[in-house]
Amino acid sequence: MTPNKNRIRNRGAFAGESVSFYTESCASYSLNGQYQLGVGKVESMTDQVVSRFKSRRAKGEVFFNPMQQSSTEITSGGGFAENEAVVLTCSPSRHVRHKWVGNWISNFVPYTVVGGLVIPPQNFLLSQSRIDSLRKEVSTTMMSERGRGSDSNLFESLAEMHQTLDMFNRPLERLRNYLEMVARQKRKSARLRNVIDGVSGAYLAYRYGLRPLVSDINSILKGLKETTEKRRRTTRAKAGFKDVSSTNLSWISNVTYLANLSVIDEVKIRAMSLDDVALSTLDNIGLSGKNLLTVPWELVRLSFVLDWFVNVGDFIGAWVPSPLWNQLGSCVTVERSTTSLWSAMGSTGNTSYSVLSPGTGSLMRTDKLKTRMPVDYPSLLIKDNFRFDKATRVGDAFALLAQQMKGIFAASSPSSGNSPGRGRRPVRGLPLTVL
Repeated sequence: MTPNKNRIRNRGAFAGESVSFYTESCASYSLNGQYQLGVGKVESMTDQVVSRFKSRRAKGEVFFNPMQQSSTEITSGGGFAENEAVVLTCSPSRHVRHKWVGNWISNFVPYTVVGGLVIPPQNFLLSQSRIDSLRKEVSTTMMSERGRGSDSNLFESLAEMHQTLDMFNRPLERLRNYLEMVARQKRKSARLRNVIDGVSGAYLAYRYGLRPLVSDINSILKGLKETTEKRRRTTRAKAGFKDVSSTNLSWISNVTYLANLSVIDEVKIRAMSLDDVALSTLDNIGLSGKNLLTVPWELVRLSFVLDWFVNVGDFIGAWVPSPLWNQLGSCVTVERSTTSLWSAMGSTGNTSYSVLSPGTGSLMRTDKLKTRMPVDYPSLLIKDNFRFDKATRVGDAFALLAQQMKGIFAASSPSSGNSPGRGRRPVRGLPLTVL
């Protein structure tokens, strides 16, 4: 077979925008300096030409060749600034004046000159090592999900069914007892511990008992409706992060020019696998072989807490084989967008020069890079985002903390009814004491 050939395509170019600096000395303005600011958009793409592409695609063949696409766009918001000397230098009553015409901000940034054009810099905030780590994390997550056949693991649900059913044991009586306890504590203005324990227990019971049970039922109903013939199945995983900064700047040239530099650096990573697979009804409802092999880790007490910080569960799942799944191809795509925006914030005078027209205008550079590459091998690593900025994860953490505080400060009682049990993933081993 003829090997694929690399192909490079480019389009667009930067055009020059004039930026001028004038000085008025007694009689008239004279040009004191001038340069060309590069504005516009340039794009570049490197990929591979597949031999006999149309005929091979018509036969059902798919391609996940390496690709890199980049673009740089520079936008000028113009600008103007003018100042004059306080002291009279020309008779009878004229001052020395200076003025910028055009994008004066570009004169004060650490630019580079390309083809005679001044090009402003890009200010990247995210490190390449962090991007590489997240790419490996997303690849591992995708490979862990591949081969499961369903969003739910019914083996885990069956293994923990005894505790889920126990939640509905005499629910009205439990609800009545809970409400009486809250009212009693309120009347006595007593310790808040029991109230916190009741609220946290109710929250955990809903989050990791009732809601997963409803989700399992919906997954089963959906799986029973799905067909079992051979078809193509796509498995996906994605993640991303963004960093933002804002910096006030100032430059002195006769007067003090003020500006602000805002930077947004964002990365989105997606991994996918395309497979030919004949899913059975058991696969569709979450009783796949891969789910069976990975359920021991799911049942480890409080293993979900470790999975918040380290991708242990995904790492194990990624190495578990996916029998009868015929992979047609896979890839991971990294998209990065970085924007630097310089905005004029005015000018301030001093004892020697006064401001006639404060600095105005803006300058923006945006760089985009999209790369498609092979999926990384499974990696065991610390997760990039613990997601404690999410309300749900914060609620989980506080509910867990309340349960642990109860275990530490509560008086020991053999009949308290708070035996650990194995729990309902993700909160394994938690006493679901309230409903």
